[in-house]
Amino acid sequence: MFARSTVTIPILILVPALTLRSQAAHQGQRYCAWDDGRPFRITQDSVGPFSVITVLGKLRSACPGARDTLMVGEESYSPAVSFHFRGQTVVAAQQDHDSLESDDIADTWIIRGRKALLPQGVTMSSTWSALRAAYGPATGMSGSEVVVMFCKMPRMFFTLSADPESVGDVGAHGVSLIPDTTTIKEVQISPHGLGGWVC
Repeated sequence: MFARSTVTIPILILVPALTLRSQAAHQGQRYCAWDDGRPFRITQDSVGPFSVITVLGKLRSACPGARDTLMVGEESYSPAVSFHFRGQTVVAAQQDHDSLESDDIADTWIIRGRKALLPQGVTMSSTWSALRAAYGPATGMSGSEVVVMFCKMPRMFFTLSADPESVGDVGAHGVSLIPDTTTIKEVQISPHGLGGWVC
């Protein structure tokens, strides 16, 4: 039996920041330079070529086409940087800051797209049944979205395409009612984990 999660994952909406870095020098480079033909891999500790504890200043240097943005939650917003790789968008946000701090790490990473590879070679386009077969037991929560965490990956959170009303209260009755054909909307990584998520 899993303990019910008491942490709320915010609804994430990306919008241009009120004050953006100059984009004129970067218009010719929309994507990050890293593209050597290898699969774009995501783990609890890394996103593509980046460690999740890399400071934002180094991330910006590696991706000149990055742009500042905001990660908007239900009642707050956080400064963030958006990176575009071929096939996916990566956002590194600092929820503990009012403005971006180049010498600090992101406390939240969001990955969207269907071409990335998750741990054990599972793709971002995989169904819920494939995820469960690969990763095993999970816990979750549902509100405006259905979000799950697999017990073997406690710093990685999967927002799923399932209808929260149809699935019901995942925190109370578990993940058994999530349809097998459900897919991933986005993956969120918290380098230091989130309190309240317990398997």
